[in-house]
Amino acid sequence: MDPTIISEAIKPEILELLHKGRFEDVLTKIETRPPKKKGFFDFLKKSSDEPESHFSYEILSGCLNKTLEPKEYAKVSKLDFGEDFIKELIELFRIILVLDDCGKEPEAERLVALTSLECVRDGGVYIVENANNYPQNSINAKVWMDGAGLRTRANELSNYFNSKNDNQNTLEALFLKAKITNTVMNHYPNMVGPDMIAVALQLEKMGNIENAKQFLEPVVMDFTGFVREIEEGLANPEVRVSEEEVAITESLVNALEGLKRLGEMIDESKLKRAQGVLGELKQRL
Repeated sequence: MDPTIISEAIKPEILELLHKGRFEDVLTKIETRPPKKKGFFDFLKKSSDEPESHFSYEILSGCLNKTLEPKEYAKVSKLDFGEDFIKELIELFRIILVLDDCGKEPEAERLVALTSLECVRDGGVYIVENANNYPQNSINAKVWMDGAGLRTRANELSNYFNSKNDNQNTLEALFLKAKITNTVMNHYPNMVGPDMIAVALQLEKMGNIENAKQFLEPVVMDFTGFVREIEEGLANPEVRVSEEEVAITESLVNALEGLKRLGEMIDESKLKRAQGVLGELKQRL
């Protein structure tokens, strides 16, 4: 395990104990808040000073005590979306990684992971409700940054659940990632396409063929025009190509190949054309 997972944590001393399997000491450390140091100028301190408790560690306590139900995590501690909640979700994922490496509390590890997934789900709802129909309208900078941060957290969880061969929760995390991408980054086709394809591939893996097609068909519909524009640009040998163009074109190729694999009739000439564009992009990159 990367040592910075612990060293760069909010509470590295607690994660050190957690990694050693000293769970009673972890609970004692979480539940014992350090006394406030009172000074003459305390009244000048801003309300934004570092709090004594953290959402992530209150969740850890509930998971170690087995008193927390992931879908009802707010009964243990509420996540404040108006504050820097991404920091707490990053810490939760550190906790997951530490528990995974420790290997002595798989039940608590799973509870933390499922709670993290619910936090991302609730965060996604918050982002959708506050995105102000972006990019048609302007979006609050914090909301956009929180959306980008949530997308990363969803991606981390999808990789984690996949490593555990947990297909359903891998799908949940991939779906949330795609939902967030389509909310705050839907004008970046190089990000939208791969996320839609990832959901489709997971659905296909799980045998949910019809739903997989529903994630592939919009990519074909929307990305055909994008790839046509890319192809036109390639007519100029001086034009520099980009990784973004590769991602867009790969998305169309993967969508067409996926639909064909799932038994749908596709435009073979469109697939061949997209494959040719992709080959030239990679050659010129």
